[in-house]
Amino acid sequence: LYVVMNGSAGKLGLPTGDSTLVPTADGDAYYQQFHDGRIYFTPGNGTHATMGAIGEAYVASGGADGKLGLPIGDSTQVGDYWVQQFQHGWIYCTPGNGTRTVAGGIGDTYISLSGSVGALGYPTGDSTQVSGGYYQQFANGRIYWSNTDGASVTTGAIDATYSALSGPVGKLGFPLGNEIALNGGSYQQFANGRIY
Repeated sequence: LYVVMNGSAGKLGLPTGDSTLVPTADGDAYYQQFHDGRIYFTPGNGTHATMGAIGEAYVASGGADGKLGLPIGDSTQVGDYWVQQFQHGWIYCTPGNGTRTVAGGIGDTYISLSGSVGALGYPTGDSTQVSGGYYQQFANGRIYWSNTDGASVTTGAIDATYSALSGPVGKLGFPLGNEIALNGGSYQQFANGRIY
């Protein structure tokens, strides 16, 4: 991969360390540090580079030993932002929003909704833990993950009202499902009520 990426004249620059063994829960991996990034190798996932803001966020999150696991795809440009897939999530790098990690049940739901090219758009915040679960902000809504009920999405006017009522820590609690169409409008069920 290093040669394909134009060696020392490419984006990674010169090597600054030797190949290093990284035992992980998913098997042994190797990485090599370069001036501007790393290359990871595993027999099952092949060779992938991490670099730039995504690479820095990945290392800060624990790298191969962190919650994301090993890279299983290369950094890809989508419109005006970049994304890279890892074993257990994705890192997005967007102008004005920096790097954002999407992982776990929120990440699975996000990808099932077509990720950044879907209705929610790209992530604008990190996953935030609240009593009973998590939520994450996207350009056009939020995904909530309840420890008891799994993932639900809020968007539009319902999302705005729910946020104004303190979201899952407010009197409504977590959403119990997604928005449902009703007589030309819509509603969403929450643990302690509905928003129409």
